[in-house]
Amino acid sequence: MNKSHIRELFKVNLLYTNPSLTKKLRKKGGRIVSKILFEYLFLGIIFMLLYGLMMVSIDFPNYPGYFTFYIGIFTILSFSQSISSLYNVFYDSNDLDNYLPLPFHQNDVFFSKFLSISLTTLPYLLPILVLFLLMGIKSDNNLLAEILLSLLLFFCIFLLILEVTTLIVAGLTKTKLFSRHKSIITTLLLLIPTVGMVLGIFYLNTKQESVYDTGQKLADQAVFLPLLPFFHVLHSPLTLSSLMTILALLILLFVLFSLIRYWVIPNLYNASVGSGSQSLHTVSQKRRTEIPDEGLDRQLFRYHLKLIKNPTLLTQFISSTVLMPILMLFPMIFNRSFSLSFVPLKFWMVLFLVGIVLANMTINPNSLVSSIISLDRANFLFFRSLPLSMKYYLTKKFQFSIFIQITLSSLLLLALSFFSHLPLALWPFLMIGHIGGSIVTSMYYFYRDYRLLNLNWTNVTQLFSRGNGNFMIFLSLFATLFIGGIAIGLLSLIISFVSAFISLMISILILFLLIFIFFIMRHHYQKNFWDKL
Repeated sequence: MNKSHIRELFKVNLLYTNPSLTKKLRKKGGRIVSKILFEYLFLGIIFMLLYGLMMVSIDFPNYPGYFTFYIGIFTILSFSQSISSLYNVFYDSNDLDNYLPLPFHQNDVFFSKFLSISLTTLPYLLPILVLFLLMGIKSDNNLLAEILLSLLLFFCIFLLILEVTTLIVAGLTKTKLFSRHKSIITTLLLLIPTVGMVLGIFYLNTKQESVYDTGQKLADQAVFLPLLPFFHVLHSPLTLSSLMTILALLILLFVLFSLIRYWVIPNLYNASVGSGSQSLHTVSQKRRTEIPDEGLDRQLFRYHLKLIKNPTLLTQFISSTVLMPILMLFPMIFNRSFSLSFVPLKFWMVLFLVGIVLANMTINPNSLVSSIISLDRANFLFFRSLPLSMKYYLTKKFQFSIFIQITLSSLLLLALSFFSHLPLALWPFLMIGHIGGSIVTSMYYFYRDYRLLNLNWTNVTQLFSRGNGNFMIFLSLFATLFIGGIAIGLLSLIISFVSAFISLMISILILFLLIFIFFIMRHHYQKNFWDKL
């Protein structure tokens, strides 16, 4: 292996994961790679603080069940992220062919990409390091020794997840079943870990209430036996069983590394299935020979359906639309003591605002409407060359994407309304607010996709991180939650302490204000985008 080659290729992979952010940072000057690395560092710190505060109240030496449970949860989180990243970087990318004429050994290419995958997975695993440190501190052992041991175990788990993920994905892509049903299997490969992550965090949140229940002693979770050796290593590091556990872990890592070295890497250039490029590049060729035996609207609808069959796109779209509401709201709703059946009709505007806030949560840079134009790739230029109005074409594209987006999020809202026992009379206000908010938010992200148009992406994840990067996406989500929460809380407080007539006047006034903002936004995008097509 050539360390200098790996280092430079790693930098290239970092820059290539977000071309628009790279371009913006290059204009500003400075050390671009360092700024991108800072984003991942900041995200890791946020994860450590959020989950560290959640775990600090538990005396882990007395709760081995909770200790193994938390390891399992964050392992699932990291496994889900590494599965997605590894498939996108190695098997859903067409940039591997570009390395063939270059003087790079396969080992250098593999490990440079492996490092970039490690960087995207690391923030989701850092809470385990906090968990190990808390366990060591509360075990009354030598602090320095516990810190070093925690770092060693964390590094071992980190490598173990990455190696297992690599072997699973590499092995699956070599099967005949995968070659025959590539789209279905890839979707399951990306979606199953995400579903597991959602279920795991959902269960974690439902159990978290008992941690802060001071009225009774906290009951321990059932111990997950495969992870129990980590508990014993940190609690009693000098015992024979602990030393044997560390030795067995190191041997396992070496065996898995050997399998990767002699089985995966030699076939690296044969591994790229290029699903994203091949499927989308061939669409335009099919359109040229297709007999127009149906209306244009129906042909465009069928074309857009084919366009969104990318497994990575579907996984990101579904998870970005439903993941955050599920993680935030479902644990609270499934609490037996929680019910919204008491909410009176005069709170209809509050539900209207809730719908708008949820629309801003579910529509983001990972949404379908945020990438639907760039998904065309070469087909976009093909459609532009046709005697077809681009305004008409993009209008149909916008209508298609927003229909899919609103349908999925509306089903989620109906489920939330049902399980929270929200009075049926308030359902329409929640849904209308959500639909209106979704349309306005989609206008912004659709125009953003056109403004940041990228027709040369090698894997679809490059489209999700365009513009401001992961840091700003993360920050904007929390800003939406913070500002929306304050607005909903203030309006609820005001309506609670005023008469029904005054609350009605206030609600109508806010409604007219929101309608005015809606038409201002519509006029803005009509003038600055649609009329210029």
